[in-house]
Amino acid sequence: MSRIKILLTDGTSPAALQAINALGLGGHHVIDVCDPRPVSCPARFNRCVRRTLRCPSFSVCPISYAEFLLRRLKAERYDVLLPAHDQTYLAARFRKELEALTRVPVPDFAAVEQIHDRLRFSRLMEELELAQAPPHDVPPNTAQGVFQHGRLLAFHASQVRVRGSAGVVVREALQQPDVRDDLARLGARLDWHGALSVDYSVDAATGRPMYIEAHARLGETANAVTTGVNLPQWLVRVALADRPLSAMPPPSASRATRTHSSVTGLLSMAHDTGSRWAIVSQLADVMSEKGISAQSCDEWNAPEGNMLQMLPAAATILRILLWPGTADSLVKEHSDSYVLSEQTLQVIHKLSGKLL
Repeated sequence: MSRIKILLTDGTSPAALQAINALGLGGHHVIDVCDPRPVSCPARFNRCVRRTLRCPSFSVCPISYAEFLLRRLKAERYDVLLPAHDQTYLAARFRKELEALTRVPVPDFAAVEQIHDRLRFSRLMEELELAQAPPHDVPPNTAQGVFQHGRLLAFHASQVRVRGSAGVVVREALQQPDVRDDLARLGARLDWHGALSVDYSVDAATGRPMYIEAHARLGETANAVTTGVNLPQWLVRVALADRPLSAMPPPSASRATRTHSSVTGLLSMAHDTGSRWAIVSQLADVMSEKGISAQSCDEWNAPEGNMLQMLPAAATILRILLWPGTADSLVKEHSDSYVLSEQTLQVIHKLSGKLL
């Protein structure tokens, strides 16, 4: 099989790092990564990455970031531009220009706007007769799907078992055929193409899913990959496909279902307690497969022969052991490479849809 060249839109977000590992399982991809910090971004230490490219900050300078993508795609041929996180919003805005240079698995911008606008999304859910949870609800469950022009091809649902101040610490896969059907209806209604995820809760009395919000991205995919659903690979397949693909059947319920992020757990402990002893105690639990890591796969585990990628995690743990009070700033300092702020959203919304 010929090697597929992929340009990934950031090298710092957990979603991007997990996508790189998932794509590396096939062993036939060449991955270049864009990041404002190409020397220190975690993706640089992954052997699946050929090189990291310095780019403007997506969140701070979205126009400059989009211009960088266009210049890069004109300078070198890539088979796929793969948005790892909220960069999907920008890629959809300039979809026509980008598709003239490469394959981009993103929906029409109008569809993206419909799910980002809370009022329009609420009306859409009413039209589809899908129950909605109160906006203030903390989303305990997430469903992720990959679509090809309105057809759901791959699906995964998971439940948050432990949430820390730094993010989700433990997830468990769910068998949710009703949620799969609902997500399929939503994607079909929008003629969705690419990644789509929804956050939802479950009504305790009726067992009915109640939807909170939707996102034009997959999010973190390690739990899905552990159960046999390689969503990033499906996204690449959709990008390259010239004809309809067959949908993936649901995986067996006997597959491993629980994953944890040891780094997120340790960051949360540092943020919440500021205690080195508490961090060391949780680290000991992780290493002995107790506590959050009991009967669970670590989402930071390196694929075989890829131990170098553990260096950023080790550096993070060392930093919070030495200076526990820096946990909060450590989480925030890299988010400008992938987070869609309200200001960034408004800037992209006002753009004409043509750059260069």
